[in-house]
Amino acid sequence: MSVFPVNRIGMVARLSAGKSAADSLAPVKNLSLPVIQLGGIYDALLFGEKSASLRQELALALKECGAECLAVWLTFPGQEWSVEKGPDTVGLVPEKLRTQRMLRSCMIADLALELGVKTLAVHIGFLPQPDSESYAQFADEMRYFLAFLAARDQELLLETGQESADELLEFISALSADNIGINFDPANLVIYNTDQPLAALDKLMPFVRCVHIKDAVAPEKPGTTGKEVRFGLGEVNADAFLGALKEKNYTGALIIEREISGAEQIEDINLTIAVIKDF
Repeated sequence: MSVFPVNRIGMVARLSAGKSAADSLAPVKNLSLPVIQLGGIYDALLFGEKSASLRQELALALKECGAECLAVWLTFPGQEWSVEKGPDTVGLVPEKLRTQRMLRSCMIADLALELGVKTLAVHIGFLPQPDSESYAQFADEMRYFLAFLAARDQELLLETGQESADELLEFISALSADNIGINFDPANLVIYNTDQPLAALDKLMPFVRCVHIKDAVAPEKPGTTGKEVRFGLGEVNADAFLGALKEKNYTGALIIEREISGAEQIEDINLTIAVIKDF
């Protein structure tokens, strides 16, 4: 018998402007998963003449797939997941994109509320240096956004990856907000070579609200990113990671993220579910 609640095992499901919501959520329904995180929020869902009908279609598809949506991801067009281009394109940090992305985030928060979801998640981006004016300004803007969410009883989870555990803790402390937490992704720490997953989990555990079950191999050379792989085949150390969650009495959701599509993705998710259940 698994030490983890089977009804808390799920996946990241991504919408696509080129697919119906039902087609995008078909893998969730086919795998009979009880919980999901929802990503891939595209423009037409947020504004335009078709947004109302598309939202209704999404709400119906979520109901029919049978899974509870635990969080909606703040998704932004134009993000490039590299060490070189990431600082200017990823998340809410980039100054030139921040106003637009803050507005978009508020729109996504509205959509999430319509769907009955009170948790949002985000790759915040590459944080500026803590002693810089940019850092202070960004922290101030984030406090306003968190206040906006708090007034609606919503919370925001920061995804691990671009920063070390210590850097994330310092930023969370600077925000002084009750409605912020961590979506812990061990693989991203390997991909960006920012921290050791088990050591980071120890430090961040008081803020961990959700966990990604994901694996990766480290970058081959400095200034590059690593590669995501099926859980158990990378450098996260799957058994040690699941063991650490057990030792810490983690009973939250285990959200499998496999960043490929098609039959191989389904096969890998099934294999990962078996690993969790057999642990």
